[in-house]
Amino acid sequence: MQRFVFLLLLFLLFTVLGGQATASNGKIVFETNRDGNAEIYVMDASGGNLRNLTQHPARDFRPDWSPDGKQIAFISNRSKNEEILVGDDDIYVMDASGGNLRNLTNHDAADWSPDWSPDGKQILFLSNRDGGINTYIMDADGQDVRRLTNYPPDGEFADNPVWSPDGKWIVFEWVQAGGSGIYVMNSNGKDVHPVSPPVAGFSKGHAEWSPDGTQIVYFAWKDNKVWAGTLILATRVREKRWESERVALPVPEEFLLNTVCWSPDGKHLLFGGGHKVHRRTLYDVYRYTFETKELVQLTNHPARVDFAPDWSAHALSVSPEGNIATYWGQIKADGKQ
Repeated sequence: MQRFVFLLLLFLLFTVLGGQATASNGKIVFETNRDGNAEIYVMDASGGNLRNLTQHPARDFRPDWSPDGKQIAFISNRSKNEEILVGDDDIYVMDASGGNLRNLTNHDAADWSPDWSPDGKQILFLSNRDGGINTYIMDADGQDVRRLTNYPPDGEFADNPVWSPDGKWIVFEWVQAGGSGIYVMNSNGKDVHPVSPPVAGFSKGHAEWSPDGTQIVYFAWKDNKVWAGTLILATRVREKRWESERVALPVPEEFLLNTVCWSPDGKHLLFGGGHKVHRRTLYDVYRYTFETKELVQLTNHPARVDFAPDWSAHALSVSPEGNIATYWGQIKADGKQ
């Protein structure tokens, strides 16, 4: 009986500690120019153990984890000829360790904004290969490319498309002459409806689904102040009706925002944020916690252009050390790299 009670208490202890350590679990991949050009780095969710995965003189940027955490899709302008460093942007995929690099699109036009489907079998992306900027889907090996939208050249277009967690919907930024708004369409490109339509003088973009698919977070900014935006949270109240409210971030008014993502458990947001110093734009990766409304700076490098983070629930530690609670003050003091 005593042994049973002891095991029960031990189980409860690890359960509590595991819950406390949620914000310190998993891996974060992000884009940084700390090596002189854009590279893809990975770090622990607490901000430690940084590693450069790409190490290439070309520009490698906008990483996106596969659902199983084993692969990373990203954009690169590296060329077939390694002596030519600037080619057209293509979608690449590599293993989470940085190896086994594959060019999935390999097209003369520009391809960007990769987003894995929830089952890991397809990748959503943007391309101007048919003249206008349109949304496409391809298989995870780069085969069977299909176009979802049909926007003309030099006109409106859909930007930053992202799959819903159930794979049925795609949220995107619809860029129009009067501004941009947040819209949702079916995964086949049909049944488009607004989450937050355009408002004169403002733009909206960089939308991301919550892990349970009930909310969408996005940015809103004045057209003459790109990136100096406000974080907005839209909640689905009916199938095609959303209500939006501002997320009161504890940041200065002129704080710059660039890309956002959710933690796997939906309790936190990651984003690239910063400010201008002597005409330089400085970005770092930040984590915001909904419950405590606390903002934690995870990176702090002199180059100061760290953004486009994406958080994977995988690569979790299975050792007892992986479940030890970490205090926020300790993260602030020791977690910056």
